[in-house]
Amino acid sequence: AAFHHLETSEKLADVLAADLEFHFTIARAAHNTVLMLIYQTIRPLFEEAVLTALKRDQEPALRMQFHREIFEAIRSGREAEAAEAMRRHFQGTRRVLDGKNPTP
Repeated sequence: AAFHHLETSEKLADVLAADLEFHFTIARAAHNTVLMLIYQTIRPLFEEAVLTALKRDQEPALRMQFHREIFEAIRSGREAEAAEAMRRHFQGTRRVLDGKNPTP
């Protein structure tokens, strides 16, 4: 449901909410108490970073590709692939936040 919400959202506020929901769902699905505590602690900073990245993002299709790769890997039980997809997504987001193209 979280990925579908992300795929179908169009307005900035809806995309932001869907993106946060997507990442929260992944963190919760990990059943890792420490990860959840970290996520809850940094959520306001994470929300601000996601909003900034969304406003600067010139390639929304690529952002969705990152999310799709994460979703598909998790759904298929490919843990290492999911971790690598998440790493690429975070790197791309960091590049956007730095004012660069999301891909090197």
